[in-house]
Amino acid sequence: MTATASDLKSRLNSAVTAHSLWKQRLADAVQSGGQGLDAAQLEKDNLCELGKWLYASPEHGSHPHYEKVRQLHAEFHRQAAAVLRMGLKGQTAAALQCLRSSDSDYVRVSASLVLELSAWKKSL
Repeated sequence: MTATASDLKSRLNSAVTAHSLWKQRLADAVQSGGQGLDAAQLEKDNLCELGKWLYASPEHGSHPHYEKVRQLHAEFHRQAAAVLRMGLKGQTAAALQCLRSSDSDYVRVSASLVLELSAWKKSL
């Protein structure tokens, strides 16, 4: 494995960890009435650490998993913003259900993103 592949694996591991922490932050914010998060900002998927790295690393754009990760990441942010909007409207129970229900779009997209990041890492 080259240093570049090793660095990329490390970056992908960090992305999975950051994604998990970010999901917890969203759940905490929904439970507290949306404190600390802005739904409009949340939709801008290039504001989080994974987004910044994806958009700042065009050299990975040719990798087969890059585009799928980018698309899933953007969709994850749209779903997260929708959940936060529910919470901001006082629909806390419905928002929490979206965060926890295995059949919600939010959970489905989040899981798909983690799977695609893992597949990318395994392909290196």
